[in-house]
Amino acid sequence: MAPSASVTFTSVPTSITKGSTGTFDTTSTGSLANTTLYWVINNGTTTNSNFSAVTGSYTATGGAGSFSIVTLTDGIYQADLTFTVSIWTGAGSTGLLKTTSTTVNLASPSAALFSIGAGITVGGGITIG
Repeated sequence: MAPSASVTFTSVPTSITKGSTGTFDTTSTGSLANTTLYWVINNGTTTNSNFSAVTGSYTATGGAGSFSIVTLTDGIYQADLTFTVSIWTGAGSTGLLKTTSTTVNLASPSAALFSIGAGITVGGGITIG
């Protein structure tokens, strides 16, 4: 009997700040130990516009593999967004789903980066600050 082929995440970032990169590490066994695997972002509360790419591939050489996801900043301070990442044996989710990561938070940069100073008047009488 052939050994089972599996993929597991060994490292998943718990949070990535918008505009930063998160690295995901995996271990593959059996026939997947030295092959190209494909990752796909599953939007929770994120959208595709939060990422530079929502799919990609990497090679699990000797069973170890890693890939990075680049997030984009939109200049908006908001509550954390969430997503997961799935690993497939085929591109574009055409192969077999092998595993899905735990939930990752996509965090806005510090609110202080987007503060508006006191005394700014908008639209004839609305003061911010």
